[in-house]
Amino acid sequence: MILIKENSQFRFFWDLFVVVMVFLSLIIIPYQFCFLHRTSFNSSLIIYLIDIIFLIDIIFNFRTTYRENGIDIKDNYLIRKNYRRKLFKIDLLANFPIELFFLLWSDTVILGSSLFLFGRFFRLFRIYRLFVIFSRWQKFEWMNSGYIRILKFFSIAFIMVHLFSSAWFLSAYIASFPADSWVVMQNIENADPGTQYLRSAYWAITTMTTVGYGDITPHRNTEYILSILIMVLGASMYAFIIGNVASLVSNLDAARGKYNDKVNTATQFLRARQIDPDLNARVKQYFDYIWSQHGSMGDDDFIHNLPKPLRLEVMRKLLGSLIEEIPIFRLSSPILRIELLSALVPQTYPPDSILVYSGEAANEVYFLSKGNVGVYMELEQAATCNLECGDTFGDMSMLLNEKRNVFVKSSSYCEVFILSKSEFDRIRETYPEFKDVIMKVASNRSEKVIKLIEQGIVL
Repeated sequence: MILIKENSQFRFFWDLFVVVMVFLSLIIIPYQFCFLHRTSFNSSLIIYLIDIIFLIDIIFNFRTTYRENGIDIKDNYLIRKNYRRKLFKIDLLANFPIELFFLLWSDTVILGSSLFLFGRFFRLFRIYRLFVIFSRWQKFEWMNSGYIRILKFFSIAFIMVHLFSSAWFLSAYIASFPADSWVVMQNIENADPGTQYLRSAYWAITTMTTVGYGDITPHRNTEYILSILIMVLGASMYAFIIGNVASLVSNLDAARGKYNDKVNTATQFLRARQIDPDLNARVKQYFDYIWSQHGSMGDDDFIHNLPKPLRLEVMRKLLGSLIEEIPIFRLSSPILRIELLSALVPQTYPPDSILVYSGEAANEVYFLSKGNVGVYMELEQAATCNLECGDTFGDMSMLLNEKRNVFVKSSSYCEVFILSKSEFDRIRETYPEFKDVIMKVASNRSEKVIKLIEQGIVL
C-alpha cells in the first residue's frame, strides 16, 4: 500500500485544499439554513461534491504517516489503528449524509427551515479537521508555527462571526419578523439574503469588538438574551484573539529583535569609549552581513551541542560540495572524515581582516568556504597570491612545526572552517591513516601552494 508522508508536499497541498472545503462547508450550511431556509440543486451539488472530497480525505488519512514521540510511524497497521482510534469516527459522522433519512419529510418545517437541512448540521463537525491540519502544519520544519497560530486565531474569529450573524438573523426569522424585531426596524425583512447577511455580520462584528454603534440594537427578550450571550462569548474571544495575535506578531521576528539588541549594545559600547566611528561602522556592517547571510547573529555554539550524528549532517550541509573538492576530506576514509567534520569550527571574517600574522605559531588550519583572501609578504605590498573558495591554508606550517612568515588578509567577507592544532594532533595520534592522507595532500599541492613554497613562504 502506498504511504503518504505527513510532511510531504502532496499532503500539504491536499490539506490546503481540504481547509478550503472545510470553510465552504461552514459557510454554506449555516447560511442556507438561516437565510435561504430551503435547498437548491446547485447548493446540494456543492455539498455532495465536498462530501466526495472528504471521503477521499478519509482514504488518504488511512495511508498517512504520523509522528509519535518524535518518530515517523510508517507501519500500515499502526497507521490504520491510530486513525480509527482518534479521528475516524468524527470524520465519518461529519461526512455521513444523515439528511437523506429525512428526505420523505423534507416538507416538514422546524424553526422556519426544512427538516432536511437539519441533517446537514453534522457536517459542521468538520471544523475539527481544520485544527488537526493546523496542528500538522505547525510540526513542519520549513513553516513558521507563529504564522499558523495567527491563521488559526483568525479562522476562529471568522467562524464565530459567521455563526453569530446567522443566529442573530434566525432569532427574528423564527418569530416571523415581529414589528419590534431588529430586522423590521432595519426594514430588511423583504431584502435579498445577501443584504440580510451583511447587516447581520455587521452587527456581530461591532458587538464582538465592543464597538457597538447603536444603529442595530435588540428590542425583544430573545434578542437581548442572544446579545448578552454573544457579548460574553464574542468579546472574550475577541480579546483573547487580539492579545495572542499581538504577542505572536511581536515574537515572529524574535531573531531580528535579538539582532537589533546585539547591534545596539555593540555600537553603544564602542561609542561610549570614543572608538573611531569608522570602526564602529565596520562592526555594524559585519553584523549586517551575518544577518543577511544566515538570518541570525552567527551564534554557532548550538552546532557543538547537537548529538554527533546531527552535528555531522549539519556540517556536511554547511560544507556542501567542498567536502569532495578539498583534498584532505576527499582522500580520507569515511570514519576519518567524520572525525575531521566533528572537529571543525565555523567562523566569518569581514573584509580587510587579518586571519594569519607573520611570525605567529601555527595553531589552526583554515578551509575557505566563501570569499577570497590574499597572501602578503608585507601588508603594504601587493598580494603575492590570492586564495579562493575551496582552498586550504595553515596546514603546511603546522606540519613543519614552523612559524608563519606571511600575512593572510581577507579581500571580502569570508567564511571559513577552522581545525585547531589540538584537534589536528589528536586526530593524527588516534588515526594512523591520517599521516598517509597528509602525505598524499602534500604531494598533490595546487599550483598556488607550490608557487608559495618555491618562494620560501611557510603558510
